[in-house]
Amino acid sequence: MLRYFTAFLVVLLGLAFQGPWPAKSSYAAGKIQQKQSVKKSSGTSSENDRVILGIEPQKKPNQLEWKAFQQAAPKSLLRLWQQHMNRGRKLSAWVWEWRMGWVKVCTYIKDPLCDEILFHGLFDQALVVRAESAVAVGRRFQGSENKHIVTVIEKASKNPENLRRGRPLFVQKRFLHALKMIGGDAANAAATRITNKHAELKKYWDQLNLK
Repeated sequence: MLRYFTAFLVVLLGLAFQGPWPAKSSYAAGKIQQKQSVKKSSGTSSENDRVILGIEPQKKPNQLEWKAFQQAAPKSLLRLWQQHMNRGRKLSAWVWEWRMGWVKVCTYIKDPLCDEILFHGLFDQALVVRAESAVAVGRRFQGSENKHIVTVIEKASKNPENLRRGRPLFVQKRFLHALKMIGGDAANAAATRITNKHAELKKYWDQLNLK
């Protein structure tokens, strides 16, 4: 009888000591998984930087480069820009796909380098880049009433490439929309001068002011 009672106690004690171990093992596994996740994330960031710094401005972006460019941290993008500026490569030295990419990422990066990129974009040789730059400048300086920006936009609107057979192309409306977003007396005066010669633009500006 004593032998059975002793065996019973051994079983109970064994069960009692099994409880904490799975929890501890689970915690340890969680820690390992967390470390692996951080390491993986860090590796992905390093890989992105490697891809970005290997970009060639004169070549169209491939899928890997474009993805890395869009996911890059602002400091990595600005480092890339400065790297090529040091080689004398301004925005015009990049193929139009990259120029469009720079305009898009610089819409929300608060750095003077991005101001420069967007201003160059307003005078770009590609119509779509000029139009996208106007949108970006409007968003970036919305409500600022910045007279300097207004002057740059008005100057960009005078580019003869923004007309076809004497009629304004859609980019001119983008310039007007940017002026509306920036706001202020200087923007209104510039818009009046831009729309004076084109009834189509005057009508569009009037519509913007009804909103």
